[in-house]
Amino acid sequence: MRIEKPLWQEGVILAPQHFQQQERWTRFSLQQMVSEVLSAPWGTLDVDIDEQALAAGRLKLNRLKLRFPDGTPVDTTLADALPAARDLTHGTAPDVQSLTVLAALALPDANGSNSQLDTTATSRPRRSYREYVKVIDEFGTEAVEIAVERHAVRLLFDFEPHADDTVCVIARLTRAASGRLHVDRDFVPPCLALSGHARHIERMQRIADILHAKSLALGTRRGERADQVIEYGVADVQLFWLLHCIHQAWPQLRHFARYPHRPTESLYLMLAQLTSTLMTFSTRAKLTDIPEYDHVRADEVFAVLETTLRDLLDTIIPSRVIPIGLARKTATTWAGQILDERIVDGSVDWYVSVSAVATTSALAQQFPRLCKIGAPDDVERIVTSALPGIPLTAVQRVPSAMPVRMDNHYFALDGASDALARMLAVRACQIYLPMSLAEASVELYAVLRS
Repeated sequence: MRIEKPLWQEGVILAPQHFQQQERWTRFSLQQMVSEVLSAPWGTLDVDIDEQALAAGRLKLNRLKLRFPDGTPVDTTLADALPAARDLTHGTAPDVQSLTVLAALALPDANGSNSQLDTTATSRPRRSYREYVKVIDEFGTEAVEIAVERHAVRLLFDFEPHADDTVCVIARLTRAASGRLHVDRDFVPPCLALSGHARHIERMQRIADILHAKSLALGTRRGERADQVIEYGVADVQLFWLLHCIHQAWPQLRHFARYPHRPTESLYLMLAQLTSTLMTFSTRAKLTDIPEYDHVRADEVFAVLETTLRDLLDTIIPSRVIPIGLARKTATTWAGQILDERIVDGSVDWYVSVSAVATTSALAQQFPRLCKIGAPDDVERIVTSALPGIPLTAVQRVPSAMPVRMDNHYFALDGASDALARMLAVRACQIYLPMSLAEASVELYAVLRS
């Protein structure tokens, strides 16, 4: 319908058409402005279905707040009346397992007659109806009766014709084993704001908790690596960047969860941006894996993004360095278990990091001869017989993924040693140092080659 914007000037003889066209122009201006900000500025805000009436075979609403695709707002708690209830025992086949419920409002007719005098059913649904109510003077006490316009919202089912209406899906009913229809709580209609459905709020809180837990875990890992580290490697840069990505997204996500009266599209943009950023660390994920925003299927899109985020957070930056936890059994003995399957099955280089009060040259010469590393049984036997364990070689540089600590010295284990093969076979290791190095601290690392 074309809009004829009134020209307000002195001497205008006012007619209803002046105000109607002015209102249409104002609504058009607002709709145009909102459409430039949001791709889909419509959807539900609050839908409350009467459960008792539904159990009795009637579809009745207690509350309805939404914005139709044409920009018409409806709020039954503020300005509008509830749509008439529907009898579910008539017009719905008993073998139908699910029904999608639509809120419908007739589109404006260019030929007029868009309002009716009351709620009496007509051959062609009207957009509004007239109702007389008493309104009090806001600056006095006198009340007068005025005619007000009520939107003639109707409840339709998805199989009913609605080509002449602007519609918004508000709910889905599913049939239980008893034959009764009930509200499908897993169904999420198009929402104007995140507060339009509890699933959106639950998802935001869940993802925020995941990011917070990941931040704590990575923060602990960062703290361990930062202790006495004198040189940061590639893995450290990746770790810091991942923490940056998480810390950048978490406050915004928490804000959305606390103040959910934000468009659903804003959550998509935030999750999609976080997902694409985390893909920087993935060798398998592609940007095309990020789904496009679909307002009608927003919950499905969010579910895909959440799954992708979980996978990325669980798999990105897999550390090539696997520290072997060592427990000091005696003053001269450390023991540990090899639990990671990647160590047993993959190609691994082994390194020992030792901190001791000795010069670099002296330690490089003495440590490979004094230190006994191998399977527990092997170490017990070779200590008493003065036999060597796994051969050690002093190294000046270690893989960039390993933390380089101040005053530590590094030694590589001979990967071709039979003693190393026996240690891997029993998935346990033991390290012996004589009392002359009793004050030394020892760390054992397995570094994956790929």
